[in-house]
Amino acid sequence: MALKDYKGVGPKTLTYLEKIGILDERDFWLHLPFRYENYTKVTRVADLEPGPVVVRARVRKLKVNEMRRGLSVTLADLYDESGAVRAIWFNQPYLRQMLKGVQEWLFAGTFGFHRGQMTLQNPRIKSATAKLKEVVPVYSATKGLPSSKIAKIADENRAEVVKIQESLPEELREGRIGRSEALFMAHFPETQEDYVMARERLEYDELLEMFLAVELNKAEQNKLRAPYVAPNVELMRQALSKLPYQLTAGQKQILWAAMQDMTKEVPMNRLLQGDVGSGKTAVAALLMLCAARAGCQAVLLAPTEILARQHFAGWQKFWGLFGVSSALLVGAAEDKYKVQRMIRDNKVQLVVGTTAVLSERVRFPNLGLAIVDEQHRFGVKQRLALLEGGKRAPHLLAMTATPIPRSLQLVMFGDLAVSNLREKPAGRAPIKTKVVPPAGLAEVAKAITETVARGEQVYYVCPLISEGEGVTAEGEYKKLAAKFKKMRVGLLHGKMETEDKVKVAGAFMRREIDILVSTTVIEVGVSSDNATLIVIREADSFGLATLHQLRGRVGRSDKPSSCYLMTSANDAPTARLQEVERSEDGFYLAERDLELRGPGAIYGTLQHGALEETFRRAREEDWREVQEKARDYISKNPTLEGYPELLSGVMRYARTTRLN
Repeated sequence: MALKDYKGVGPKTLTYLEKIGILDERDFWLHLPFRYENYTKVTRVADLEPGPVVVRARVRKLKVNEMRRGLSVTLADLYDESGAVRAIWFNQPYLRQMLKGVQEWLFAGTFGFHRGQMTLQNPRIKSATAKLKEVVPVYSATKGLPSSKIAKIADENRAEVVKIQESLPEELREGRIGRSEALFMAHFPETQEDYVMARERLEYDELLEMFLAVELNKAEQNKLRAPYVAPNVELMRQALSKLPYQLTAGQKQILWAAMQDMTKEVPMNRLLQGDVGSGKTAVAALLMLCAARAGCQAVLLAPTEILARQHFAGWQKFWGLFGVSSALLVGAAEDKYKVQRMIRDNKVQLVVGTTAVLSERVRFPNLGLAIVDEQHRFGVKQRLALLEGGKRAPHLLAMTATPIPRSLQLVMFGDLAVSNLREKPAGRAPIKTKVVPPAGLAEVAKAITETVARGEQVYYVCPLISEGEGVTAEGEYKKLAAKFKKMRVGLLHGKMETEDKVKVAGAFMRREIDILVSTTVIEVGVSSDNATLIVIREADSFGLATLHQLRGRVGRSDKPSSCYLMTSANDAPTARLQEVERSEDGFYLAERDLELRGPGAIYGTLQHGALEETFRRAREEDWREVQEKARDYISKNPTLEGYPELLSGVMRYARTTRLN
């Protein structure tokens, strides 16, 4: 049955469902509850401990604070015979009417520290007199489509879930419950044992689909043919002698491994993970030189124009020393049509660009090497567009400064060769990181004054751009310019015109700006060896990977550097901030980010979230077992004939995870 024909799903609800990625009947039933609540386990207010809780209480002192842009905060005291606790809801002003009177309610939410006090945050509400099951599912929702609405649609159409066909052959099921039974028990569990059994089957399905996708990608990859790029050892020896620094042992190893890859018929398909400031770009530039001298074209695709210009400015002269032509292709360039013609006519060997390189007007007749910098910032279609148009598939090197945990590498990019660049170039001083509450603003101001007095530069990062609620770049720019009148304060954010952004970034790199106030636009591409202090306001609003990337803007010389992570309130710092304060190791932080947030929050590639707990629980040897089963089965049934439901799930992952 089509989703639009489900009971309770009208045109408006259908639109809301589409917003959270539910496009058809299959998507709906795979939108599993992310948590289950037990309203029969009630805790007295006096006995509350941090974490998920259920409270039976009455309401008093309820008020709604209206804020900007239609936002609101609802506050209330919940009380029982043992005491009272403050509750807070965001953007639910209707609670003012709903919670009138002295009726008892059940409140299920998270009890934790917020803005200086322990509160019950965004609790869901049930009538204390309602007959509730032992296990109540809670769904990810969106504005206009609360969890209760999704649960109601599921309940009114529960007969449809039992019609879902089995997706696995018996040899892969291995005695597990059927797929329709697992989905039914996941949405309508009677006991905790029900959803544990359902989760085990659905987790297995998703792991298996991912590994089958990896095997299909490998098979497709092995059909491709790439140009032969000779490993020119003498050229590399000359190139290394021209560099103003020595490569690390790790850079040399990865350079040689990639050069060996490019001698094979099958295209190189390598992921280079390098921590912030580890020298990935040097490896890329040398490989491009190698490809050009072998008679091929090569392209380096950067995620922002600022970064593309920085790469090109840094390597154009170097490549020219070896008689190799190069060009920059970005959307705002006046000569972009000329560069496009030069690429089509094979008159330029090396190209550095942004997504302008993916234009239909751009065709590489002899593309031998494609390098994608910060590959996770490009969509699958964009990456694949780079590989089309030529007679042969180019070798591919994908680079990222946000390391992917080993477990995710295994299931998401199992068909890639992975190189890890862990060591930083010699002479880099460590970065001292400190979490600072708003009360520590004077300490930060002193650090800024001392840094600029030494002739060094400062980044000052804000979460928002415009004037309004919270800390904004435009607002802090005005404050800092007024406070530090003898210092040169600059402003940079994503809404500025590209030309203006390039000018400001260039001025900072030329040391014409002392304090650069910005948003996270500096995360990729803005760099100055002379910057030794970064202040990140409202740091608890950023993800762990973003914080680490931002911190990497400093510490690029032998000068001691500092990073201040300023919190939004005088609360205890979050686990995320504590981890960044504790470690500079991007590989370690990537693993911790996975543990803290789960893979879906980081990479957004999971079908239904059942894997969230698997990534926290499962051992790698368990995954290896599923991988072997997938490999064995695909060798016997390479087209997955007879199992269309399985093929559908596998192809989704095949499209999502392949780079070539």
